[in-house]
Amino acid sequence: MPDANFGLSYCATLINVLNWLNGCDRAKLECANGPYFLFHPTSPVTWRREQFEIFLTALINFWNDGD
Repeated sequence: MPDANFGLSYCATLINVLNWLNGCDRAKLECANGPYFLFHPTSPVTWRREQFEIFLTALINFWNDGD
């Protein structure tokens, strides 16, 4: 997450983070400690990309609709 996405408020930061996650190349995301990609189809220690997509879509919809 680029530092520029952290705003002057929690609200601004959340919007920036959601937008960044929605538009980034997820294939290049790595875990914070570096040895694993964040999303991998067979690794037992990472998220499944399709599960993250469902989560992110639901989170964005919740934020936008309040449902």
